[in-house]
Amino acid sequence: MRSLKSLYLWGAGDGALWTLDLLMDIQNADPQFTFEIAGLIADDFPKYPLLEKYPFIHRKAPDWKTKIKPDAAAVITSGTPQIRQLFYREIAELGMDFPVLIHPSAVISKHAVIKAGCLVGAQTIIAADVTLEENCFINYQCAMGHSSKLGRHSVLSSGTQIGGNVLCGEEILTGMNAVLLPRIEIGNGSEISAGALVTQSLEPGTKVMAPLPRKIRFS
Repeated sequence: MRSLKSLYLWGAGDGALWTLDLLMDIQNADPQFTFEIAGLIADDFPKYPLLEKYPFIHRKAPDWKTKIKPDAAAVITSGTPQIRQLFYREIAELGMDFPVLIHPSAVISKHAVIKAGCLVGAQTIIAADVTLEENCFINYQCAMGHSSKLGRHSVLSSGTQIGGNVLCGEEILTGMNAVLLPRIEIGNGSEISAGALVTQSLEPGTKVMAPLPRKIRFS
């Protein structure tokens, strides 16, 4: 992976910490990879002390775009599909690069396609003939079966398991440990809660909730 100079993180919350860990893990695995955080760009100031040492650019300031260094790259750290989509359009208009960041422990098929701006977390498995469209966020320990597709700006929370031949639209959001069985289609903007099991195709904008736990009485 090439080194990243003048790298801006869009967002200053939990996702920025996650991304910083990802960058450091890539560097630990490949000492020739270097990066420089040029700044955090967000609506709110960083809430974690670890992030306070980096320059901060407030998106609500009228001149904020003029403070960005030329020839810079950008990583969108938000775990919300709609915000990822908004930031993606914003960054594209600025003409900035979108690097792909993959954790060294992830297992990626040589026949998978991962497009610009995607982030792939630790111990994730991406099988053959999988396509991650632009700007997807894949958290820890996820899996995507063969010939599946994830649309732009989608977010998979930790532990999400997607079977083979699953076609997911854009701006999909899954909760932790959600399971999507093979050979189904998930419409744009669908949200699947933590622990939910999806067995059939979903229309765009569908929200799926896992069953509530039941108390079992033992005699």
